[in-house]
Amino acid sequence: MKTGQRPDESQADWIRRFVIENLDSLAKCRAGRLVIRAGDVARAMDLSHRLPNICNALGGRKFQEEAGLTLIEKRGSAQSTKTEFVYERTGSTRAPSGADCAREETGQQNGGDLETRIRRQVIENLDGLAPLRRVIRAGEIADSMGLKNRTAEICRVLASRQFQEEAGIELEDAVFQYVPTPARSAPDLPGTGDFMAGVVRAASIEAARVFGDRHGEPNAGVAETDPDLSSDHDPTDPSADCGKSAGSAPDDSGTEHAPDATDSAKELPAVDLCLVSCVGQKGRSPAPAKDLYLSDWFIKARRVVEREGWRWFVLSAKHGLLDPEEQVAPYEKTLNTMSADERRSWASEAWQALEPHLAGVRSVVFFAGQKYREHLEPRLRDLGIEVRVPMEGLRIGEQRAWLKCRLDDPMTRGSGSSRVADTVRFYELLGRIEERVCGRRILAECDGSMDWPKRGVYFFFEEGEERGGSGAGDRVVRIGTHALTENSKTTLWERLRQHRGNEDGCGGNHRGSIFRLLVGVSLARRGDCVLPPSWGNGSDPGAAARRLGATRAEVTEAEADLERRVSATIGRMPFLWLCVPDAPGPESARGRIERGAIALLSNAGSPAADPASRNWLGAHCDRQQVRTSGLWNNNHVEERYDPRFLDEMEALVRAWR
Repeated sequence: MKTGQRPDESQADWIRRFVIENLDSLAKCRAGRLVIRAGDVARAMDLSHRLPNICNALGGRKFQEEAGLTLIEKRGSAQSTKTEFVYERTGSTRAPSGADCAREETGQQNGGDLETRIRRQVIENLDGLAPLRRVIRAGEIADSMGLKNRTAEICRVLASRQFQEEAGIELEDAVFQYVPTPARSAPDLPGTGDFMAGVVRAASIEAARVFGDRHGEPNAGVAETDPDLSSDHDPTDPSADCGKSAGSAPDDSGTEHAPDATDSAKELPAVDLCLVSCVGQKGRSPAPAKDLYLSDWFIKARRVVEREGWRWFVLSAKHGLLDPEEQVAPYEKTLNTMSADERRSWASEAWQALEPHLAGVRSVVFFAGQKYREHLEPRLRDLGIEVRVPMEGLRIGEQRAWLKCRLDDPMTRGSGSSRVADTVRFYELLGRIEERVCGRRILAECDGSMDWPKRGVYFFFEEGEERGGSGAGDRVVRIGTHALTENSKTTLWERLRQHRGNEDGCGGNHRGSIFRLLVGVSLARRGDCVLPPSWGNGSDPGAAARRLGATRAEVTEAEADLERRVSATIGRMPFLWLCVPDAPGPESARGRIERGAIALLSNAGSPAADPASRNWLGAHCDRQQVRTSGLWNNNHVEERYDPRFLDEMEALVRAWR
């Protein structure tokens, strides 16, 4: 029986009771309805291996009756972390009047009701309004809604931030194109126009549902509950391999090709190796492996790999491992039609060819589906090699969008060697900071009487975490700052004190520090102690107590041991800080440096120069962003870094007296 489950109740009853008691925190309000994601419930209840039970409970009639909700729609893969359940209050056609929905209803007078109706109409009918080319025409919306004289208002709604957030898309520029880019303000668009829609990897399942690619088959050959990278395979075609995409979008003729991989790979440390799966769409005559496969997915994957400067091979269903330059004749064979024994035999042959190339390799990236990875991943990990699947969990349309985003993003235009060089420069600047402050400090030994600047950015190190490709020395594991909201008065030391905990090391408040919360979860999941059900629950112990049916004293006592362990763990960490004397606010130099440094050092999405060690505590964290990035950071880890933050950082180091 799990912690929090009553002795006399079944697991299904416990799940229903827990969700109903925590509805305010688990349910999000979108387009006037309540949305609950199965993965959020699984994390909150520590039931990551019971997703089918959670989904059955959330979709059941008994839960709807007890919660006073009516299930309107189920989105995403069946019984996975991304499965979403959309509800309305029983007997109601509009959103509940909770705090989340209050924001949505604010300011809807004087024409706001019409704007709300337009947003909902467009979002609910996007499949019909944005066929194939994903273009939404304001005139078509006006016709369908009987609003022929209100096209200007329709365009204003489509350009609004609220519409973009609800639809899970981003407006790029005056050509009205929605693309997977970092957030930016939407322009004020008068008149009518076309709105282009694209998939955003960081967006919710709503975006994947609305803008998912209609040409490819999602997750073919992979169980729906498995969050692995889709195999991009058409099961109706026995000759199809993992990247086939009938009727795929035309090639990006404007994308500049990267230098040949054999040139740029020489400039990189021998730690990055990428394995790209073959695809069903091939040329008609023998060609080098890199040119034989013609699907849009493979072409984009190849361009990303070559521009990053990674050493790479093709995983071929017929030949096992292929060098990109190896001459290959067209063939028809796929792992998706092989038996388990045949796939195991294929993997053994591929491994024999791959093993001689693994000397000095510390990380391997897969652009391949489950069946191509299932027997290779364990062997790589047995050798101490870290395995990454950057597009894990994405459907085929989302994968193509992810690859296109990397090709279109100007921050990824350089080769992988430029990222290594920027990482080296970053650590050189930290070395100058260390000289300026006369060495690193240990957080447990610090107090407010020391010489602290009022504002700054801090960089934590951790025992056992060392650099690799960027040189010798300790690896940064946490970057942070403070006062990123207008009029915030938090100082650098006050933020550090929140991470440190009580001065005597006997406790702290993880609700005031995401750093503490993440470390605490990781310690518990590693097996150091029990994770209290109240950990991370509620804004304070009192709120957690009310949700769990306990007293505040009971919650505090249950959390005390883990709080002490967190204080001891973080307290041992040495750190440096950079003085940045600017005003509070989201556009501060501190925010730019924090964001740039996190994106530069993060392993998420593509390998950084310095991967985390096999024994890193963060590998046990329940947040994928932490596990994949190698950082105790939850935000910015999947963004592309802007190298200009290093110039800003260097100018501050020079000016610091």
